[in-house]
Amino acid sequence: MGKRIEGVDILRMLAMLLVMYQHANGPYSLYILAFHMPVFFIITGFTFTLSDSWKYIKVKDFIIKRAKVILIANYSFILLNIILNALISTFTTQQFSISFKTLLLLGGNDQGLLPMTFWFLPILFFADVFFLLALKNMVNVTYFTITSLLFSYILTKCAPFSTFLVSSNLSKIFMGTFFIGVGYLLSKPIRQLISGAYKPITNIVVAFVSAIILVVFCNLNYSPFYMFMNSYGNYVYASIAALAGSTLLISLVRFVPKITFVNNLLSWGGRNTLSLFPIHVTYLAVIVFIEAKFNFQIPLLWLFNLTILSVLTFVTAKIIEDHFPFMIGKKILK
Repeated sequence: MGKRIEGVDILRMLAMLLVMYQHANGPYSLYILAFHMPVFFIITGFTFTLSDSWKYIKVKDFIIKRAKVILIANYSFILLNIILNALISTFTTQQFSISFKTLLLLGGNDQGLLPMTFWFLPILFFADVFFLLALKNMVNVTYFTITSLLFSYILTKCAPFSTFLVSSNLSKIFMGTFFIGVGYLLSKPIRQLISGAYKPITNIVVAFVSAIILVVFCNLNYSPFYMFMNSYGNYVYASIAALAGSTLLISLVRFVPKITFVNNLLSWGGRNTLSLFPIHVTYLAVIVFIEAKFNFQIPLLWLFNLTILSVLTFVTAKIIEDHFPFMIGKKILK
């Protein structure tokens, strides 16, 4: 959308690491679950403010551009998942089933031997498009942001809307659009927290208060924030906890050590989160399948899983970036 800011790439990578941490069932994952996906949408909203290019781009061109970097990665790894499931079914007695409705609507296959959904990628794509349309056609973005949350609630909680086939996915799209709107509307303080424009004590205080709010409202809510399942419990509590957790992470970015290797790694990861997400979900499905089959149990299993998952994901992402970039919507390198 505009020029890259290293702090934003680092923020993306930190959020990606939290996603893998939560998927590995690390301690206190309940609190990570509350915001590790919303923060990605907030970052997307912030990036809309980095330039005014969205004012001039045609909607058709925007859709093509976003589909290229989001949906190609999504369906590349869906195809890989189908192949892996078919191979397992061929060489074992286990049967492989596939739900085309789930494939098309959720961006994955939740009935395979390696069940997986890349729901985040298609939801991000449509939320991006919804928000661009709002920017181009609505004067009051605040109104659109608030009503997006309301639409998500209606589509999830209120009959007959909640019974429609597309309601669950539309609800997730509107929830994503809400957080994109928040990132757009709060772009100035986000930029200052990331860049270090505030005094360090300001970031520390904001982080401390955000952490308290996150813990309080996660414990007040009667359900964890399962965006992929469209389950939020109390929408108000869930939204407050998600915003608090996102603010906490944003506040801490400036304190990442200024070590060249660390910053380069985090920045690289931040530029490749759209491929890291499906790659790690693929490996996660394989790891869970193998551990369940062989009843694999060791102390600190979550740490073992996180380590294996991280190494495999980063190495694979680098290999794909260098040698198979077409899988993630990038041109083949000469």
